[in-house]
Amino acid sequence: MEAGLTAGRRQHAEQVDITHEASVAALRDRVVAAHGRIDGLVFNAVSRPMRNERDTVAAWEESMRVNATGLFLTLRTFADAMAAQ
Repeated sequence: MEAGLTAGRRQHAEQVDITHEASVAALRDRVVAAHGRIDGLVFNAVSRPMRNERDTVAAWEESMRVNATGLFLTLRTFADAMAAQ
C-alpha cells in the first residue's frame, strides 16, 4: 500500500467478514461511496484451520467457508460493481 500512496494512488483497506454476503455488499457500497468507483481488488484472506488429513469436518467446513465461499462472494459482489463502470 505504501508504494501506491507515494505514487499518488488512492487506496482503501478494511476488515470484513467475507463469509457473510451482506457484509461484503456493505463493504462494496462503502468503497463506492468513498471513492466513486472500484478499479481493482486484492483478495487477501485465508483460513488454515486444518493441520492434516485427520482433522474434523468442522475444520474443513471453516476452511471452505473462508477460502472458497468467501472468495466467491467477494469476487461476485465486487465484479458487478466494476463491470458497471
